[in-house]
Amino acid sequence: MTIPALRHYFLIMILALAGTADGVATEEKPSKQLEQLWQQYYDDDGSDEARERRIIAKLISESQRLNSKYDESRARWQLMVFHYNHAHNDSVIIEAPAQMEFYKARKEWNRYYETWTMVVNTYSFSNHVTRAIRETEKMYRDAQKRDNVFGMTKSNYTLGMTYMNIRNNEEAAKAFERCLKHTIDDYQTISQIYFYYCSALNNIGDYQKLLRATDKYMAAINEHNRHGKKSGEELRNNADWTECNIYRAQALTGLKRYKEAQALIDDMMQRSDNMKAYALHHLLSAAAGQALQTKETAKAIAYNDRMLKTANDIGDEMLIHGAESERVDILMSAGRYEEAARLLQKLHKHTIESNNADMQHELTEMNTIFRLDELRMESNIQRARFIAGTIALVAVALLLILYFRYRASKRLKKAYHDLQIANSKAEESSRMKTSFIQQISHEIRTPLNILSGFTQIITANDIHLDSEMRHDISKQIMTNTDRITELVNKMLELADINSQKAIEQNDDVTALEIAAQAVEDSLIAQTPHLTFSMNAEPEAETVMLHTNRHCTVRVLSLLLDNAKKFTKEGDSAVLRIDSDNENIRFTVENSGISIPATEAEHIFEEFVQLDNYREGTGIGLTVARSIAQRLEGNVTLDTTFTNGAKFIFTLPK
Repeated sequence: MTIPALRHYFLIMILALAGTADGVATEEKPSKQLEQLWQQYYDDDGSDEARERRIIAKLISESQRLNSKYDESRARWQLMVFHYNHAHNDSVIIEAPAQMEFYKARKEWNRYYETWTMVVNTYSFSNHVTRAIRETEKMYRDAQKRDNVFGMTKSNYTLGMTYMNIRNNEEAAKAFERCLKHTIDDYQTISQIYFYYCSALNNIGDYQKLLRATDKYMAAINEHNRHGKKSGEELRNNADWTECNIYRAQALTGLKRYKEAQALIDDMMQRSDNMKAYALHHLLSAAAGQALQTKETAKAIAYNDRMLKTANDIGDEMLIHGAESERVDILMSAGRYEEAARLLQKLHKHTIESNNADMQHELTEMNTIFRLDELRMESNIQRARFIAGTIALVAVALLLILYFRYRASKRLKKAYHDLQIANSKAEESSRMKTSFIQQISHEIRTPLNILSGFTQIITANDIHLDSEMRHDISKQIMTNTDRITELVNKMLELADINSQKAIEQNDDVTALEIAAQAVEDSLIAQTPHLTFSMNAEPEAETVMLHTNRHCTVRVLSLLLDNAKKFTKEGDSAVLRIDSDNENIRFTVENSGISIPATEAEHIFEEFVQLDNYREGTGIGLTVARSIAQRLEGNVTLDTTFTNGAKFIFTLPK
């Protein structure tokens, strides 16, 4: 499900649950002025955000003037819904604390926890997943302290939805299970939890547990129907009944109980004309999966065709790509390898583009899935160290006060200042290392996924690919193999980065030969988005260096590679070679992103990246300077150059 769709469902839950449990303000009879304002608010069609915001502001102001806490509570709630519904993310975060304090003072716990939920969802939708998860944990502890079932349920429900947003279905299922342990007297809440719980179980393939969950889901539907007294036919047209049975059919298919699954699917297909688009898409996916399992590939393709049409009618890109992914499996099963290869190539291209366009989301996801526990552990260790350090400082301070009050005061201030600097450096180091691990996870995963997909295609039996496609696939395999090899080389260089050991210099080579080899290794001359040139002063062309050819070329290649990464379409880069009495200089200049003078030394530190949305690991410049210095030279940034970036690599003659 897409993020807009998730936001829509979250909003439905917020509006539905805001007044269903204990803790909502008791209704008072509003004044005539307030009645008129409320009528004006409800008559507004919402097309003019500014007008809607003015009406809400008047409602709050008038409620405060008349000291109507009930109407003030309603108006404050509508303000939060307004910001949330219009995706005013900053306003939601800024406004929430004041509103929560108001509801806390009034003991309106439902709106208190619903406002907190808006904050969590806002973090989640803006891809700050770690912060979203931490907020849900704080919300749960707060609700647990108050023994508030509604708050505990909402925190676990929101945590589950956050995990689903980053496709961590295992953790999402656990969160929904915790929700269901609480006794909740609200059918809509229960049905929403069961819907997403079943979705998470289906995504991880736990079909036995999914089947049991649908039994409980259906029991909740029937219990609700017992009070609503709907007819059997009305119940079968109910959205919850439909979704529950679709998940049941998928569970039966996964357990290879094909006849039972088919009977359910056939029954729902007879009612498909009355289904909403998302439910129909879900049903068609279940039907295609059932047909694929029973080797009815023609039937599976027909269902998949309808899926694609439904997804395109909805205009949901995630549903479209989901249907195309399922189609790859169906085409492979049908032996239509060439079509599968083309579609897989399209999907991989979309995946790569999506990764590049939304890099920060990927990093946050990787951090949440693979590093969350480690981050907590590091945080606890740092907290323990800080506490221990503080205790030690206090003890020292007491002793010094007894004997050397004046001197002790000065030393204490200095020690505290040093501790702040050390702690700041430790936190920065931890952040950069975390970012580096995130980058490595992303850098390795993308090429491995591509290699895996194309390897399956070209090794499949009876595959028939034309020469152009085979050449293209081979080229992509080589490109991504080189990408992984380059990453491994950087990791090895990183392991040796702080070494003080001198590099052996037994090669006699000209500066021009070094430059030519570096240009070839970096492929900068073949980079389509920029114009590259190389200039050498006549006296520099004949300078013979006694150095290590491989290491010298490596330093220059890293600088050229850096110029490639931080330029865009239409930019230029130039490599200049000149010399003076003592040194030979290689200058790499590009018209891309400028680097502030204040960052001139910071960028050479390990794992530093000024722009986290760019590809890379943050160690290229560190490695380049380390090697240069061990060659008795250096790499520096020319801070006087403001039309891009200018790096100077110097070596002694």
